Amino acid sequence: MKKEKKVALVEEISQQLSDYSSIILTDFTGIDVKGITELRRGLVENAATLRVVKNTLLKRAADNPSLTELVESLDGPTALVLSNDAVSGVKVIVDFAKKDKKPSIKKALIEGSIVDGEEVIRYASLPSRPVLLAMLMSVINSPLTQSMTLMRGVLVKFLLTLEAVKKTMEEGEPGALK
Repeated sequence: MKKEKKVALVEEISQQLSDYSSIILTDFTGIDVKGITELRRGLVENAATLRVVKNTLLKRAADNPSLTELVESLDGPTALVLSNDAVSGVKVIVDFAKKDKKPSIKKALIEGSIVDGEEVIRYASLPSRPVLLAMLMSVINSPLTQSMTLMRGVLVKFLLTLEAVKKTMEEGEPGALK
């Protein structure tokens, strides 16, 4: 590969590394073309992408200190799984690896933290970001809903009492309020 192409490729990889918040380094050895195509399709459906890169070019593209730590000990074929959701790309990789026992996860940079393969697998058990946000909103909303129900009950009882007093006054029963 010519030097100009390498420089352009390093710049492109560097831009991609800075654009995504979740970077997973995997070893894709032993996966056939059909499997890679299936994996790529699953990643695209979850707003993630798979890119095969040379380790030397990846090391040159990693100009950020946290990225340098991520790629410093790379060996063997490497594919990048890039996404902006910490969980979606991880889930696809882990689910695919459960079926085929491949790809193996080397390391990952997830939301600014470098994690090893086993910890990445634990991330796969988390719900996706939209589900986590919905769960958080439910927890925040719960006390408000309970307070509203309680206040509505007090208001309904007050209105029923007023209605009973009105009815009593209209009937003119002895001892009724006047």
